[in-house]
Amino acid sequence: MWRELKNMADNLNIFKYANDNNIKIINTTPHDIDLFDDDEKTVLRTFKHDEDELIRMKENHKKMDDVGDVKRIGLSFEKAKLPPEEDGVYYIVSNLIANACKDRKDLLTPALTVRDKDGNIIGCRALGVML
Repeated sequence: MWRELKNMADNLNIFKYANDNNIKIINTTPHDIDLFDDDEKTVLRTFKHDEDELIRMKENHKKMDDVGDVKRIGLSFEKAKLPPEEDGVYYIVSNLIANACKDRKDLLTPALTVRDKDGNIIGCRALGVML
């Protein structure tokens, strides 16, 4: 099934499964996401990012006492503004957003990361749901 997905147009975020249900997966991160086969060499699908679809959490800072000569700040995040849930529509989001919104089962995050020889993340082998 995964190999069939490779043949789909890269700019479409729609999977067509054997039962003929359309599933739409929208990448809301600022990066394209390559989904690799288990061999970690074959890219099965690329989820293109779209600047108009970005979902972010606003980061707030609070000054705190320094630790020795190291500046220290308190961090808090405002809940992300998410689109309403819709049957058959899933959103790829950051781990931070997925973890903060565990009640949403339509949020997917890159899982089983694939790294290049220098240790840089170049993709993933699955999309995960926070439990």
